[in-house]
Amino acid sequence: MHFKLLVFLIYPFLSFLTSLPKWYQKNNKIIIILFASFVGYTMILSGDLERYSVTYTEYNRNLKEYFANLSNFRVGKPIVDFYDTLLTELNISYHVQFALSFFYFCYLTISNATLLLKSFAIDKLKGVVFFFFSFILLTLFPLKLYSNMAFYLGGAFYINCILNFIILQKSRYFYFSLIAPLFHIGLFPIILVSLGVRYIKGFFTTFLIVILSFIYSSLGLEILQNYGESGAFKGTTLDVKYNAYGSDYAIESFKEHYSNRKLSYNLKFTILTIIEESIINILLPISVLLIFFINKSKLIKQNRIQLNVLKFGFLLFSISNFLIDISQGARFKMFPLYIVLFIFLFYFKDLKNPLFRFVFFSYSIVLFLYSSMWLVAFYGTSISSNVFFLNYPIQFLLNILDTK
Repeated sequence: MHFKLLVFLIYPFLSFLTSLPKWYQKNNKIIIILFASFVGYTMILSGDLERYSVTYTEYNRNLKEYFANLSNFRVGKPIVDFYDTLLTELNISYHVQFALSFFYFCYLTISNATLLLKSFAIDKLKGVVFFFFSFILLTLFPLKLYSNMAFYLGGAFYINCILNFIILQKSRYFYFSLIAPLFHIGLFPIILVSLGVRYIKGFFTTFLIVILSFIYSSLGLEILQNYGESGAFKGTTLDVKYNAYGSDYAIESFKEHYSNRKLSYNLKFTILTIIEESIINILLPISVLLIFFINKSKLIKQNRIQLNVLKFGFLLFSISNFLIDISQGARFKMFPLYIVLFIFLFYFKDLKNPLFRFVFFSYSIVLFLYSSMWLVAFYGTSISSNVFFLNYPIQFLLNILDTK
């Protein structure tokens, strides 16, 4: 391990490449997580990241003001805001803030992947199948961190807590999951998923909730939106967030914003957007239905832990359907996508039916290409070329020179 750390200090990208093939081993996990922090440290400021850096640099709040706002329920991201307040009081640059955020996010992502591999014995897979699994798990979900750091940090934390609760059967993680909204108030609805995982016993009940969520999203009932319009959250952070994301005005504003942004996309981002919408709106619902109807007999034979992981994925899918009428509600789709597609691929990996094998490899290839294209798209716009050639000491000196 000491040699691996020495290589990382000299040439991080090389140590990352040598650790990737067996990323599930402890020493390799450490190197990959450290490399993720280096990616964050070298990020190019563009889009949302530039907005984060400006907000962070201009952040004048002190801890006393932070706690005053917290006591008045005027803090929408208590954990992230505390973290930013503390770092700014210590006069630490946004480069370090990004590095720490990416470090923690990668730790959570690898921990989640390891738990899923463990619960479904995926570590026994060899060759191209294992490569697909690894690549998808380590890139598909993490890529979204660039678009909303607080939300996806909280999401990764939440998934990690529930998987630990289900797979390792440690009850304290259930209670930890309830604090996920402290990363981002928009995560508040997924507390219902925690309750469902713990208290819903029958798998039929879970699937009934899935069907109801399908009906709700298809009919566009907008019950949650109507409740928000009633003024039930008036004067709180929830009211501010609702006005920003759930009100009629907010939804129309976001639609206009995204329409204008799509017009400015080049061909690369246009294709990525089409693929992402297809995965979320077509592949994800089909996966849920196929898992239940085609593999019904196999579901009955699964052990309790695997069934509970599947139930967790289904409940995440359901809550994302119920939230679809809220502006940016589609981002909740990334959470069940991470688990349901993983389980779908697991169920279909060993079926002898040629059609099922075709479906399995089709899913794998689509997700692999999607993840690869996002990596290519981010290179040069958000991911700096420095990450491939430099190391922490050299980048640290460059950052110092850049501020002068």
